[in-house]
Amino acid sequence: MENVVRFQQVTKQIDDFTLGPVSIDIPTGFVTALVGPNGAGKSTLRELLAT
Repeated sequence: MENVVRFQQVTKQIDDFTLGPVSIDIPTGFVTALVGPNGAGKSTLRELLAT
């Protein structure tokens, strides 16, 4: 199956917060949700997907 998104060992550091390493594959045609507590990096991961 083809992936529309593939992250492998991606890390992002902002001030004293480090997100990652993140590895994720999102197959074409799948709906995917990011779930987690406040400050877990959901918005940061979404911003990485948009760049």
